[in-house]
Amino acid sequence: AEWVNGRKLSQLVEMGETRKIKDLVDIGEEAFLEQILSKGKFHADPHPGNLLLMDDTDESTIAILDFGLVSDVPEESRAVLVSCLVHAANEDYGSLFDDFIALGVLPADSDRVKIVPVMKRVIGPYVSKGGGAANLNLQALVGDLTAATLEIPFSIPSYFALLARCVATLEGIALTGDPNYRIVMSAYPWIARRLVTESGGTGETSMLQQSLMQLVYGGSDTSSVPRRLA
Repeated sequence: AEWVNGRKLSQLVEMGETRKIKDLVDIGEEAFLEQILSKGKFHADPHPGNLLLMDDTDESTIAILDFGLVSDVPEESRAVLVSCLVHAANEDYGSLFDDFIALGVLPADSDRVKIVPVMKRVIGPYVSKGGGAANLNLQALVGDLTAATLEIPFSIPSYFALLARCVATLEGIALTGDPNYRIVMSAYPWIARRLVTESGGTGETSMLQQSLMQLVYGGSDTSSVPRRLA
């Protein structure tokens, strides 16, 4: 155990120091992206009481407390999750469909024609609008998800529930500091650095290289002029 001095983010929220929380979003986001997508082991309960702004010279260091709830992301799933973020940000739902099959969320014989429009309807507003769930039509979203689960044979990997909880909690903290926060688009800088600098085994390297091309070109068609460099 180690003793650290500082203020919990829950205290910052109570004191209305939303600007300070906004300044810390990039630091916290990078810390958890590194845990989830690089190391494959993440703190699954990052509520504001478990995040401490340390009393250092520039108040830019976060201590993560209480690792009583931790989960793992299988190594074979990490590159696919990076690919998911790239495809979601590019609104490339056809490729996202393939990612879901690779993750085991959808069976290999899933009906692309039926499922892709559902994915676009359910996921699209979350990617394109800031403000998280507050800016979604939750009644319509619940209806779409309910209909989707009736029509589509989803299979959710065991670590997804804790991962979803972790991401939703972190997004809630970020929205406290920035009501227009967009979690998928905000993750882009970290993704770009990982795609440029890291590689694993042959399969992971190939998938990360393909994701890098799609990040630059802005879609699954990498034969045209790079959209993001135009």
